[in-house]
Amino acid sequence: MRKLAALDRLRRSCRNWIQVAALRAHCRRSVEVRFRSGPTLRLTDRSQLPAALNGETWNLALLAEFCRPLTIENGGLSFRYRGRHIRFESGRVRESYIVLKEQFVDELYRWLDVRGCEVLDIGGSIGDSAVYFALNGARRVLVLEPYPGSFSVLRANVAANQLGDVITPLCAGGGRDGSMTVSADTASISAELRESTRGVEVPTYSLEALLKLGQWADAVARIDCEGGEYPLLLEARRGIAAVSPIFY
Repeated sequence: MRKLAALDRLRRSCRNWIQVAALRAHCRRSVEVRFRSGPTLRLTDRSQLPAALNGETWNLALLAEFCRPLTIENGGLSFRYRGRHIRFESGRVRESYIVLKEQFVDELYRWLDVRGCEVLDIGGSIGDSAVYFALNGARRVLVLEPYPGSFSVLRANVAANQLGDVITPLCAGGGRDGSMTVSADTASISAELRESTRGVEVPTYSLEALLKLGQWADAVARIDCEGGEYPLLLEARRGIAAVSPIFY
């Protein structure tokens, strides 16, 4: 099903999708990708394809086709998702267009019904997943992002989409109870949580502590915190991790 979905995205986003599909299937050595939204991308060797799939041109072309109309201005993206106009700032967060394509084109969590649920979202980045869950019916989303650079963008995106009554942003990390100093300059969609000699001190929470922050009836959790999953789950008090409804 994933391969069929990927082929459908090629068909809808590329004018010469058959040639692009042939490149992916090792049947061609080069191709000029012609996106329906206008841009072109020359691939002279199939080895360039993985980088292209994670590149700005490719991902913005998919957003332009599947979430039209797409507007890029003042460092932000505006597009429509299921009939609703939404806007995302990117700030200094590198490659934010990748996670936006993953959430609103690929819909990574389409299989999960969050209607009426509480969601614990650990590793919030720019708020893409939190906004996705809120727009798909979550009752409440508690989203953690430890890096202040990314957190400021996350909070701005919650406000820009008028979802403050559903999404509660928390500048904190998951793992063990305590705190740590993190870089104030780090702003990335995939930054591992690391101690820094200089920066800003932020709290960190164990899974048990996080579960005390809400009732968590009919709840799910998204945990994508670049390595922080291990202490969060492996050091959880016996029984906590087993009964907590968690997905990745």
